[in-house]
Amino acid sequence: MSKGVEKEVYQFKRTLLEDRLSQCTEKQKSFFKKIFPDGVPESRLMAAIDLCDRTIRKNIENPERLKEDV
Repeated sequence: MSKGVEKEVYQFKRTLLEDRLSQCTEKQKSFFKKIFPDGVPESRLMAAIDLCDRTIRKNIENPERLKEDV
């Protein structure tokens, strides 16, 4: 894969992660930052996106989770 394409894929993953985190509650974001205190390294981007996806899915399945932040 060319360097240009690698950079695009990397940026796309970062954008996906940012979007997913914006859908999490503040409490969930704080927990995420405890897991990745120094930010998410490139090697762990997909795992971080997956973690957010699972959290969002659980929030949808149980909307009461969203009230815990209030």
